[in-house]
Amino acid sequence: MMAHRDRLPLLALLAAVALAACGAPAASRDDAGQVRDTCSGAVADPEYATAIQAGSTFMERAMAAFEAPGAAVAVAVHGEVVWAAAFGLADTEAGVPACPETAFRVGSVSKSITAAALARLLDAGAIDLDSTVGDLLPDLPRELHSITVAQLGHHQSGIRHYRTSGEVVNRQHFDSVAAGLSIFAGSPLLFEPGTSSSYSSYGYNLLGALLEAVTGDDYGSLVERQVLDVVGMISTTPDDASVQPPARARPYERLAVAQVVPAPVADLSDRLPSGGWSASASDLARLGAALLDDSFISPDAQDALFADAALPDGETTGYGIGFEVACNPPGPCLAMQTGAVVGGSALLLIDRANGVVAAIVMNVGTATATSAPPPAQPPPDPPELLAPFGGAG
Repeated sequence: MMAHRDRLPLLALLAAVALAACGAPAASRDDAGQVRDTCSGAVADPEYATAIQAGSTFMERAMAAFEAPGAAVAVAVHGEVVWAAAFGLADTEAGVPACPETAFRVGSVSKSITAAALARLLDAGAIDLDSTVGDLLPDLPRELHSITVAQLGHHQSGIRHYRTSGEVVNRQHFDSVAAGLSIFAGSPLLFEPGTSSSYSSYGYNLLGALLEAVTGDDYGSLVERQVLDVVGMISTTPDDASVQPPARARPYERLAVAQVVPAPVADLSDRLPSGGWSASASDLARLGAALLDDSFISPDAQDALFADAALPDGETTGYGIGFEVACNPPGPCLAMQTGAVVGGSALLLIDRANGVVAAIVMNVGTATATSAPPPAQPPPDPPELLAPFGGAG
């Protein structure tokens, strides 16, 4: 556990935030003690100078609320990243600054990456939303056979979520997505598929396995080919602890107010399709922009991802595929996916009507806290970040 004197004081953290917000290059000292520029990828379109100033204030408030050692943000407007910036430290012990292209653990924003791969395969005719587990993976337990691709995406499968602390902080390595299905495949369903809704990361792991079945590729390779290479997501990889800052942010856990410590070792190979990716904010903004681009996925596929799914009685669930959906008439619907994992937090927010996308990543989580600690101060509301850039606030 990190001693109190080793933690970055909040005032120093906010000073680092202010430096990054002003666009100064992040720097650290090399072995010879020389200061060197360590960051690349910063973007600040002068057309959005006022919006960027507001966004920097937003990030200061968000980082202070969650006591994040480091963070990054990116905003895309009509397909172009107009702002990408980093704040604070990727590694507090070594004093390594975060960079715009630093990869952070993004938790359940991984579901949005899986949803993008699914959408591409829907457009290619390789899979259908009505395809079932029994059709594609008949060797799995019969109880799972009637579950459809749509039900997995909409969290209507009845498959359970994490149950134990050992599942939240996994330490067992799985060589494949298929191997990880053994964690939950024998568990009884919570309800008959399609009759109710219950959030399930394991359901997205199964969805990833179905994508493997229809392509013949391992999940990581198919995502790389279908999504990462096409979008240009250069910093996005399965979480890999061997990669050092600033390329990858060191993960931290917030156990209580004013208690941020290094995160325990966790192996995310058990949840790659649902929560195991690391990505930069810039990459996530590029992904969000691509999902609004008809040349990447069709309008029909966009509708499948961003439509609020309904149950048989007509009640909507607030979830599309890979995204929560929030509609507040007369304003446009917003698609949002949050991520929370050991040592990381993330947000991907999409205003489809106005073509504005925002992404935030932080190297702090609360997965190992006895109970989720309250914010150190009131956090800003995510849509506030969109408004200055022409989105719905």
